[in-house]
Amino acid sequence: MIVTNLNNFNKAFTLIEMLLVVFILSLLMAAVIPALSGFNIRGVKDDARLVASIIRYLQETSQNTKMTLTMIVNLDKKIITYEKDAKVEIRKIDGLHSVKLTSMEEKVEGEVKVFFPATGFIERLAIKLNNKSGYMEIVYNPFSGRVIINDTQDKKINET
Repeated sequence: MIVTNLNNFNKAFTLIEMLLVVFILSLLMAAVIPALSGFNIRGVKDDARLVASIIRYLQETSQNTKMTLTMIVNLDKKIITYEKDAKVEIRKIDGLHSVKLTSMEEKVEGEVKVFFPATGFIERLAIKLNNKSGYMEIVYNPFSGRVIINDTQDKKINET
């Protein structure tokens, strides 16, 4: 009678098992890495939409309620503060880079107060957000009342 020890055969992985594991891991990596690479850019686009909606809200609300509303942009803390429904709203905008009004130079640090009078906002407002490959600019045109988001991928803003 021949007795074989089966424990000696189960100590190593076969080549097919190793190839199967490598194949499954490569499929997972192929699905996950592209989704993560655009994560920050999507965040900046969402922030740009948020800033544009805040500007539109303040403009329309100031005209409808006949009250002057204020938006405070803190470039150092990267937050925007404004009043909504008798409550103070604070929004963190990670890529916040600069604010420019017609009446002042482009500001990259400190705090900027933007007033939305009941008669209508009369200055051009531009807010820039930084992202990996360029910047996004939110522009309010007082003549048309439109807020436009410009996505400029080829120009990088230097951090100051």
